[in-house]
Amino acid sequence: MYVVVRTDLSPNYRAVQATHAALAAKDLIDDSPHPSLVVLGVPNEEELLARSRRLREFGIAHSLFFEDDVESHTALATRNIRAKAERKEFADLKCI
Repeated sequence: MYVVVRTDLSPNYRAVQATHAALAAKDLIDDSPHPSLVVLGVPNEEELLARSRRLREFGIAHSLFFEDDVESHTALATRNIRAKAERKEFADLKCI
């Protein structure tokens, strides 16, 4: 699973939002014998929404999390990513 969270949020809030997104995407996870979690960052909501659109275009199922407290999208989480071509969609992002 790849989780992408906004880096314009405080570190503590990022952790909470990443967890929310991962839990919201739990139905997208298969029974992989070697599950993994990668947490990446984007600068703001605009970039997060752009990433979500790209993932949809590429056919990568994901859950985009909307936080009511701040009235904005804060993170997304994908299904398990195994294919090298799919991992390339995240190559430009940094781990946080």
